[in-house]
Amino acid sequence: MDKKYYSYSAEELKEGRIPVKCLGDSGEVFSEIAHIMVDTIEEHNRRGEKTVFICPVGPVGQYPIFVRLVKERNVSLKNCSGNAESMGMVMGFEIAPFEKGIFSFENCSFEAPRGLVIQNAAKDDFEGFELITELPQPKGRPEQR
Repeated sequence: MDKKYYSYSAEELKEGRIPVKCLGDSGEVFSEIAHIMVDTIEEHNRRGEKTVFICPVGPVGQYPIFVRLVKERNVSLKNCSGNAESMGMVMGFEIAPFEKGIFSFENCSFEAPRGLVIQNAAKDDFEGFELITELPQPKGRPEQR
């Protein structure tokens, strides 16, 4: 494999056939990814289209920024779908669980080999959320542990 591209300057990369955006540190990269994700969802929502992402397991620095932007901009996450290695966890505190109404899903579908772990959260808050895993589970309900 030819690795001469490692020696290209930022300007040379920008002039290539494939668009390349040169960013600074990892924080800047995470912020850019989160903004692209939210902007894409907003644009698809405006056009009434479904949004599909393949979500990486790591690095994950974009996800806290994504959540903040979704809250700040009041972005609807309806009609979203994606693939991931694991759906992760939704974990409230035992003394302060996530109450009903915290989460709202509409026509959301995700595929992952491993399911979603939910602890200390209202289980009926996941209507409109379909999780397809290798493990059998009731349709439209995330894996409950």
